[in-house]
Amino acid sequence: MVQLRANTRGLGHLIVVESANWSAEVWDNSKNCERHVVKLNQQTCTCLEWQHTGKPCQHVLAFVTSQKRVNLEQFVHEYYSVDRFKAAYGREIEPMTDKSQWPPVELPFVVGAPLAKRNKGRQRKLRIKGCLEGGHKKKGANDAPKDDDSTAPTNSKGKKMIRGPVTCKKCGEKGHRQASYKCPLNGTKKWKRKPRKNNTKARPAEPSTPQRPTREQILQDSPSMVTRSRLAILLGEGSSSQTTRTTPERMPTAAPPKKMTPRRMPATAPPKKMTPKRKLSVG
Repeated sequence: MVQLRANTRGLGHLIVVESANWSAEVWDNSKNCERHVVKLNQQTCTCLEWQHTGKPCQHVLAFVTSQKRVNLEQFVHEYYSVDRFKAAYGREIEPMTDKSQWPPVELPFVVGAPLAKRNKGRQRKLRIKGCLEGGHKKKGANDAPKDDDSTAPTNSKGKKMIRGPVTCKKCGEKGHRQASYKCPLNGTKKWKRKPRKNNTKARPAEPSTPQRPTREQILQDSPSMVTRSRLAILLGEGSSSQTTRTTPERMPTAAPPKKMTPRRMPATAPPKKMTPKRKLSVG
């Protein structure tokens, strides 16, 4: 009954069209508008689920819940009752022997294992071996029998190696590959260190002050004769109307700080002396 009450929920996709008190049409909108006929007095439904299981299907539940004051227990088969359950185990259950003592029976057919579907894609040639099994061995390799005293190889940590150590193709030693640095034939490759780039910004060059030529340089470089006045102008000693000498501007000098003289406090007048008035004598 708990299962039936839970199945009464979520039946909104079913539409009930009543034809009588005990019969109706149930339209299922979720599956191409299928219609089923439900008859409660005969306990039948055209979906045949109620007849096979003995419990009402969703079409019957939709019709029953649309009516008032209807008990669901009257539509469930008597097989699910408690009385039938007690009656099934009421008698004595006969004891049974072990399977080895069963009498052999010859069947007219062979019961085989079920055929499994083949998976898509390329099939495996070798099965996946367990953790306790050895590695794969090619045909014709290491066919010689091994001694019983031989032990499984171990790695550097002392653990047993199931598939065996790796052998180098260059030197023939075990424990490393041909491209490993452990191989003595490889040698160590020292990479040249690239110089670092100077990422600091180049500072702008400061303007250099032009140096005045000397007297000997002027006389040697001049193509013609140089007069004394011309030589004095080039050396910067003389002055001409065309060239004007720039005098350096004088920086304004700060004025000397003023002396702060304390203000004189106004002199207070001396207190006046109070002279008592003379009393006039009347006589």
